Amino acid sequence: MTSGRYENRNTMRRFLALLIVFTFSNGLCGSNVLDSLWDELKMARDDTSRILLTQQIARKTAAFDLDSAFHMAHRAKAWSERINYPRGQAEAYYQLARLNNMANQLDTAISYFNRSIPICEQRRFTHLLADNYWFLGNTISNQDDYRTSATYYQKAIVLFDSLRDENSLMSIYINYAWVTSETGKYPEASEYLYKAIRLAEKNNQEATVFNANHELAYILVSMENFSEAIKVCKANEARAAALDDREKISIAAGDLANYYGHLGKIDSSLYYNLKDLSIQQQYTNSKDLALVLNNVGSDYLAMQDYHKAIEYFQASLASSGQHRNTYNQILSMTQIGEAYQGLGSFLRAASIQREALRLSRTIGNAELTEDILRNLDSLYRQTRQYELAYTTLRSLNALLDSTESVEKNNQMAALQAQYESEKQAKEIAVQKSAILALEAQNDRERNRKVVAFLGLLALGILSLWIINRQRLKIRKDAEIRQQEQRALNAEKAAAALEKEQLAAELLFKQKELTSHALHLIQKNELLEELKGRLDSMKKHATSPNVKEIARMDHLIDFDRYQDEDWQNFKSYFNQVHPNFETKLKADHPDMTVNDIKLAALIRMNLTTKQIATINNVSILAVKKARYRLRKKLNISEDESLEDLLITAY
Repeated sequence: MTSGRYENRNTMRRFLALLIVFTFSNGLCGSNVLDSLWDELKMARDDTSRILLTQQIARKTAAFDLDSAFHMAHRAKAWSERINYPRGQAEAYYQLARLNNMANQLDTAISYFNRSIPICEQRRFTHLLADNYWFLGNTISNQDDYRTSATYYQKAIVLFDSLRDENSLMSIYINYAWVTSETGKYPEASEYLYKAIRLAEKNNQEATVFNANHELAYILVSMENFSEAIKVCKANEARAAALDDREKISIAAGDLANYYGHLGKIDSSLYYNLKDLSIQQQYTNSKDLALVLNNVGSDYLAMQDYHKAIEYFQASLASSGQHRNTYNQILSMTQIGEAYQGLGSFLRAASIQREALRLSRTIGNAELTEDILRNLDSLYRQTRQYELAYTTLRSLNALLDSTESVEKNNQMAALQAQYESEKQAKEIAVQKSAILALEAQNDRERNRKVVAFLGLLALGILSLWIINRQRLKIRKDAEIRQQEQRALNAEKAAAALEKEQLAAELLFKQKELTSHALHLIQKNELLEELKGRLDSMKKHATSPNVKEIARMDHLIDFDRYQDEDWQNFKSYFNQVHPNFETKLKADHPDMTVNDIKLAALIRMNLTTKQIATINNVSILAVKKARYRLRKKLNISEDESLEDLLITAY
């Protein structure tokens, strides 16, 4: 749990660092420039000049006086709309979108971007359109929708490339790499970072080289390419010192702390986090302070110095509250709860975790809610509050299965469509029979008339009969063709419905597979916990009880290494991925049963820790097994094992 939250905090720190690059252009300008713009605004004689000057003032003041920037941007918007000045309107909407993004009003920001973009497309304001796509991508990334964000970045990249705007390109490459890495596409993210570095070096932009390498360091650590990661971190540390930039020195220290934290070298991680903290404390009202305090607290938590950890987490909580950052507040509270749990203050730990759960549900963050529920489940089990543990586990399962109701509604809709299709087919058959019966009746009536008037009007009646017969045949053929077309349409609808049902069935099986894997993990964790308690009891047990405890310990070991769970899991897995094992064996005949089992668990995108729990082995053993599997699959270090198993098998 702690390591997962460390990743989230580090991701937020990376994003805040990137914002330094992407604040309003020339936002931190001197007062002389602003005074000059105000003088020009007073002297302006036409509306368009006033609008452009007002927009420039809004851009310049955004970095240090957001309220004034909002006021000026709204003035520019009102003027532009009053005189119907498209360029001014597009620019004003764009600026208001940027300002709302800075104020964390993300939905409002997106609405303004969507008002600016159509004007830019219609009037061919290419550069402003590219800027809109760029910062709309930034805003959407704040909502954790990284795939949609990447789509807008790609649109902006195409436009900036056509404009040969290298300054914008090198910066947006870093943005694109960031959101791409958040979806796990590390090789693609690295490719764009190297592009940014080449452009920045070409244009002598050392600050941008630093920012790109900052992002690259995080990706290399995530890929566990530690040898390259430390080179990048150390080079960036020297680069920040050469630039004599406190903020970049702080970021470089944070990168080194992240590197050592992933290696488990907590002392080194703490050293760099404390260095980072000393820099952040020099700033007034630093937004990064809460994150760095949290990182220091995490190091002390890992060192089991719970009192120190609580001290720093409390400071982080206060800083997050000052900046109204509910997400960071929840992270700090959950870790305070973990520290109190480590101290044995279980009631206090549970109280804090429950308050964190309430806040997490308030902001609707499912990932945080899931983590906190798992914390509470562990806490209740440790204190033998099994009823509360059961209730918490039910809440967790309800959260994980929240999409089941949608699936059931889809199945009901599919059944309804099938019913309507069958009903329509029956109605067509009844109508066809009625038409044929009516035609037969008309034929008999017509024949009687022919017989009655045959003597006097034989030739005339015969001619009329032939004409009417021909007309009826044409009408009948047209009706039959219509009926056949309706039946064909009904068949197509039924085929489409069957396809949807198969997709829904596959999704249900995938969820069953995931639920079964989670069950195995939870079961093995519980067995491991029981085994640990039995070991503890054995130390203090009297002689008559030692044998009984040993028998129970043996039963637990017997259950843990039963192959039945794996066979059940394999059955679920083969239903979802029927050709996985066959194709893997065909491509690599030397694959063992354990190799195939590991490949299946990786194919499910389970973490190393989860795989270790299912197989009842250490994390180190799983890493070694992954290394052997990569060798057998003959893939390089730059290639993703997960991507290969997902795409090729």
